[in-house]
Amino acid sequence: MHENKIKIMAISGSLRKSSTNTALLHATENLAPSHLDFKFYEGLGTLPHFNPELDGEDSILLNR
Repeated sequence: MHENKIKIMAISGSLRKSSTNTALLHATENLAPSHLDFKFYEGLGTLPHFNPELDGEDSILLNR
């Protein structure tokens, strides 16, 4: 029987190796039912910084 798994993208807001937020996500995965499939996003540090002041008419991104 094919089991449909629920996919969960886990993203920790901390980049520290010893982050309690990341540890909590991994503990959640370990305690979760087997029908949940966790994927951990590890690329947070490579994403551009969010700056709400750039999210307007004068935004560099909007003027491209």
